[in-house]
Parts: sequence; C-alpha cells; structure tokens
Amino acid sequence: MRNEDQNQLNEQMDRPVRTPRQRRRKPALILGAKLFFGTLMVVFLIGILFPLRPAKSESEKRELTKFPSFTIEGFMDGDFFNQLSLWYADTFPFRDALINLNNKFKGLYGIKDTQLVTNTQVKADDIPDEVPVAQNPKPTTPTENPDDQTTNPNGENNTQDPEGTTQTPTKPSELDVKYEDGTIYNKPEPAGDVYITGDRAFSLFYFSQEGADLYAELIDKIQRSVPSTTVYDILAPTAVGVGLDEKIQEEIGSSNQRKAFEYITKKIQSLNDKVVMVDAYDNIKKHNADYIFFRTDHHWTQMGAYYAYEAFAKAKGVEPTKLENMEKVEFPDFIGTLYSASNQASVLKSNPDTVVAYRSKAVSDMIFVDENQTEVSWPIIMDVSDWNSGSKYNTFIGGDNGYSVIDNPNISNNKNVVFIKESYGNAFAPFLVDHYDKVYIIDYRYFYKYDKFGNDLLKFIEDHNVEDVVLLNNAEAVTFTTRIKQINGMFTR
Repeated sequence: MRNEDQNQLNEQMDRPVRTPRQRRRKPALILGAKLFFGTLMVVFLIGILFPLRPAKSESEKRELTKFPSFTIEGFMDGDFFNQLSLWYADTFPFRDALINLNNKFKGLYGIKDTQLVTNTQVKADDIPDEVPVAQNPKPTTPTENPDDQTTNPNGENNTQDPEGTTQTPTKPSELDVKYEDGTIYNKPEPAGDVYITGDRAFSLFYFSQEGADLYAELIDKIQRSVPSTTVYDILAPTAVGVGLDEKIQEEIGSSNQRKAFEYITKKIQSLNDKVVMVDAYDNIKKHNADYIFFRTDHHWTQMGAYYAYEAFAKAKGVEPTKLENMEKVEFPDFIGTLYSASNQASVLKSNPDTVVAYRSKAVSDMIFVDENQTEVSWPIIMDVSDWNSGSKYNTFIGGDNGYSVIDNPNISNNKNVVFIKESYGNAFAPFLVDHYDKVYIIDYRYFYKYDKFGNDLLKFIEDHNVEDVVLLNNAEAVTFTTRIKQINGMFTR
C-alpha cells in the first residue's frame, strides 16, 4: 500500500464515528445558532433606531435619560461612553411594555396580601415629646417701651438686656442663607418607600427633626415679613398617616404624623403666636372611611382636600361652600405615582382610581403662566377624560405651574389671598374662590422661573393688596429641607 493511501486510511480511522442521531442533530444545532444570533441582531437593530426610543416613561412617571452631549473631555475620561451606555439602556424601544411584561411574570410567583417596596435608605428621626423653649424668643408683638430697643445692623429691633450682660450668639439659621444657585430647585422629590396592602398603596413618612425645626423657623419668618397680613399654615396628612393603623405604621418604620404635626404646631406657636395653625388632621382623620386618598397615587382626593378646607374655613371664621352647591364631575381609570414607585404592582393597575372634581358655579376659568412665561387661559377644572391614565390629577388648576390667578367676578372687595403650595394644593385651591376677590396661586417649586417677579414674593404681596397668606404642605414636604429652602427663597431679599 502506498504511503498516501495509508495516510488517508489512518485519517478515516481516527475520525470519530457519528451515530444517525448525531447526524440528525447537526442541522438543528445550526438552525438554533442562526435563530439565536439572528434574534440578537434584530434586538440590536431595534435598539439603535432613534425614532423608536421613548423620551418619557408613563409607567415610571419620569423623563428618561437624554442622549449625552459630546465633549473632548468626556470622550477622554470615558464619561461620554458611560452616559451613552446609560442612555442606551434607559431609552430602549418598547421599554414600558417590556417592564410591564416582566412584572406580569413576577405576579405569577404567588399572591401577596401585603408587600413593602423599598426605594430609599431613609431612617426617621424620633419625634420629641416636648418642644424646647427658646432661650431668647423673638417678640411677636411690639414692645411697650420703644426706648428699650436697639437696632441691629440688619435693621431689626432687639430688646436690650437689662443686666447689661452679653448674650451668647446663637448659630445662624439655614434660612439666613440665600440660595442663588437655581439647581436645587430642580432636585426631584424621592419616590419614597411604598407599602401595599390589599388593593391600595401607602407612601411611608419619615420624620426629620432638622426639617421640622427649619419649617417652624420659616413660618415664623414669613409672618414677621408680612405683618399686615394673616398667615395660615395648613399641614396636610398623607394617606399613611390617617388610613393605616398606628401599630402597623410603627412596624414598617413610618413615623406618626399626628405626633409630628403636634410637634411642628407647638414649635411654630412657641416662636410666633400670630400664625394661625389650621388643624386639618383631625377633620380628615375622622372621615378616613371616605374616599379621601387615592389607592394608586400619593395625593389626596378633592374630598380629602375639602375636609382640610372645612378646617381652614373654621379657622378663618367663614362658612365653607357646600359640595352640593358645586358641579361634580368624574374621571375614571386614574393610575398614579404609587403604581410606578411600587415597581408597577399589578394589583394597583387592576384597581385604578377615579378622580372626582367639584366645579365652582361662581367662576370656571383661571390664568396660569406656562414654562414659556406665556399667560394661558384655562379651566379651573379641566376635562381630562381623554388624557392618559397617569395625568388625570392635572384636572385641578392646570397642574403644577409656578404662578396662577383666579379672579372671582362676583367679589370686588379687593381682598386677595396668596396661596403657597405644592401639588397637594392643586385640589384645594378651587375652594378658595368663593372667599376672595383674587386667588394668587404660587407653586414654590417653579415660581422662581417666572422672570416677571424675580422670585420676590414679598414685593408681590406688597403690590397686590393681599389680606391672607395661606400655606399648604403635605407631611413629606413639611420636613423636606430642599422644599423649605425653596419657600424661604421667595421671602429672602
């Protein structure tokens, strides 16, 4: 046998013998590989299609990451590629649909009566039982003998020490700092931790001693800044504070809002007895069997806001407008912020809310200033029947706008109110129209953007015959220092 033939024979003998089954599997493996890599290619091609990339997530209620701007510095240090990777992942086409599909699969793991979704690592401060008495409280009324006063460099009157001793200087308040950098105004509120029980969700509340004390100082400062007006402060509870058993609140680490409000109220009153504190908590709490908070959203319903309005009317000494004297409208299928904060819990989506609104018969329209600083005429209660499911709370006063005004043509006594609020105030504001000539609505989170007033609410109050200044903040905003500093910025010159 020739060497060549021998070599061929050896190669054939060394080659593994494949069974018929193995020979049948080979085309299947090749087909599987083609399908796998083909799917990857399709996903890649979809991923790079800019027109399919979403800019906003409806399920998460947020703007998605924008395509990064190219800079040489970012290119060299790698930051550009990090941002590019984040943009690619955050804006993948059909993102919301894929997230919802994933949550449906998670829902197959089993039925849960209760669950706690943790989005933060916040720990609550203990709520003090007593309010420390200020060593040198500022007088809330003028002293009887003006000769016993001196004027400090800031133009404020200080009572002289009768003993001639020097008082220990106190630490400057954070409210004395003027925040020029507007970037803090755009800091988003934390999503918060969400407790789900049955078909509803609660946003947990964490008390902050620093925030509470700073808020009390702020309210004192506001009253002293506008002494010719009456300052009302409304502390609005959230659903967890009035709708969840206090023992459960303690077990899941949520602070007691009743005690928190008592502390803040006493703190404010110890600083300034001219501020009118509106006790909205008790009136809302005793109606907690009513539909006063949404199941899927962190806001109160307008019914909840109405019970706070009743407490305000009592404090002001006026009769509240009865709901039967207003026009009732309903907008079903509302799915709010707690749905997104709970990782799109399917039980919340299956039990949407209904936004119930009440229209005043006295006045139906208002004016607000939009993001382009253009005045827009708008219904106080907008028909949002055709709006997407996450936007229906915006039926009230056009949503969150820095400056709005409602003019009641039936009242011409030139008595006006400045209403300072966050989003809880949207459902409350329509009830004020029957008591004032003009209702000026200020959302302190956005007011600074309106160039016309230069974020100077003091001058605005001086120029607009303001009788009352009404502040409304929910429990979380009251102890959120960023929000407190935003309000302070409007009263700092």
